[in-house]
Amino acid sequence: MPISQYDVVKAIAANGRKEGSAVVGRPKAAKTAGAMIPLTLTSPTVAVRTPNITEIESKYTDRFAPQEAMARDFQALPGLSLTDTLSTTPNIDFRRWAGGTIHIPTGSSITSLTFHVALEDGIFIPLFDTTPTAVVLTVAASGAYPVPDACFGNSEIKIVVNVSGVVDINLKA
Repeated sequence: MPISQYDVVKAIAANGRKEGSAVVGRPKAAKTAGAMIPLTLTSPTVAVRTPNITEIESKYTDRFAPQEAMARDFQALPGLSLTDTLSTTPNIDFRRWAGGTIHIPTGSSITSLTFHVALEDGIFIPLFDTTPTAVVLTVAASGAYPVPDACFGNSEIKIVVNVSGVVDINLKA
């Protein structure tokens, strides 16, 4: 008489899943001679192999080896003359850039930078943050300041300063 999956499950449940022996059979087949079949339950033996460190190193060395630095586009705008008037300060094409710094040279009298952005028709308007407050950086000579995040969604920007002067701007993609 073949043993069904039902018979094995019932025998395991009756034995409490411990090693030892259990009797397997169908409850209705108990009247028939030979209906009860003894079944011995044992825990399986599992061989665990621990890899040595040389195997691990050889497998992952290529994945974690130092890679060449990812080249990112960069543009320096040294000696950019900014003015205190929107109409005379230069446009900065900002389409390709995702970050940058503005360096105020030693001895400069510039103390504030006010940012303006271009509309579709080339008209520049003051840039506001979420509060809405105009985006103005207070700066000092010999300092480097990040381009404000609010600038990054615009194609062109202008920076108006309190006193005409020269700055260095580095832009990075």
